[in-house]
Amino acid sequence: MPGDFEAPSVYEAARNPAAMAERRRIIAEWEAAYPDVARDLPEAWRLDEQWEAEQARKRAAARAEASIPRMLAQAGAPARAADAWRTADRSKPGMVAVAEFLASSLTFGLLLGDVGTGKTVASVEALAWGIRRGSRACWRRAVHLARLPSFGDEADLERDRLFYDGLLVVDDLGAESLTDYWLGMFGELIDERHEGRRKTLITSNATRATLATRYGKRFVDRMRQDGRAWDCGTESLRVKPGSEHT
Repeated sequence: MPGDFEAPSVYEAARNPAAMAERRRIIAEWEAAYPDVARDLPEAWRLDEQWEAEQARKRAAARAEASIPRMLAQAGAPARAADAWRTADRSKPGMVAVAEFLASSLTFGLLLGDVGTGKTVASVEALAWGIRRGSRACWRRAVHLARLPSFGDEADLERDRLFYDGLLVVDDLGAESLTDYWLGMFGELIDERHEGRRKTLITSNATRATLATRYGKRFVDRMRQDGRAWDCGTESLRVKPGSEHT
């Protein structure tokens, strides 16, 4: 007479032919010895498999979440901003703006405001969103993009990321030096991402009027057609040395 029902789980059986055979043998013994109990076994197995699947999902989600800091660094997020992002106040204007942008169907989002108003930290929130969705995500400062070489394998690879990654953050637009090459490349970047409807978040200390003057009618047209600007205000969120963190 069979004892306690201790058959290998469906997950063990799926990975091990011997475990599958043992599972079938034990099930057959139980069905023969306890026909009344056997009628309830399919439902019990279904619930057991459902529970195991949920536990596996939770473990996978925990592993994925634990990998976020490493993946943020690989995407280019600055360490200080990534550290601040973990404990950032989600009620601040920049964070609220990013949440609204990510929930929308818009391609372009502009975070505007004074220095220290949390735009860069908020942009890391967008980067994490892209990573969690399984998209390739990229974070770059505008000053570095403006210096990107015009040719070479590394430059080509970087352009591919900028043009085709699922989410792109361009930080501190307006701080870079303007050149004909950069203006041409930036215009091409905006057009390509607009055409592919790839989420693009831009932060800047400049005003709307200044950005319009610097980057021209095409940039303004794309923002009006498929973008929105959010004002992050003037309050600095940076902690001064020796002060309490709030």
